[in-house]
Amino acid sequence: MARTQIATYCPPKSLDICYSISVPESTAKADHGDVFIQLKSSSTYEWIALGIGTQMTGAKILVAYAAGDGNVTISPRAGEGEFMPEFDSEADITLLEGSVVDDRQMIANVKCKFRG
Repeated sequence: MARTQIATYCPPKSLDICYSISVPESTAKADHGDVFIQLKSSSTYEWIALGIGTQMTGAKILVAYAAGDGNVTISPRAGEGEFMPEFDSEADITLLEGSVVDDRQMIANVKCKFRG
């Protein structure tokens, strides 16, 4: 059975935003495979994002926003500098079951294919 641990970070001054990441043991050992990310916030936010990188240039960014009727849209972006990141058409991501916007919260559950 594959083991995985979930790491969660909620910025201290933002009690209603949390990010979680899960890297299955098989992905960690192989240095490629699926990585699971959850972006969660109050539904009062129109969008929430998570950027991964050491600076804007080269960062991988996930933007989640309400798409109407309780649906969430996830948009992969590539940081190219200190301006609005462009859509990343090469990102291999899937929005998973349990992603929702309701009167309390927005949750985006995302599977990302990590290529190592």
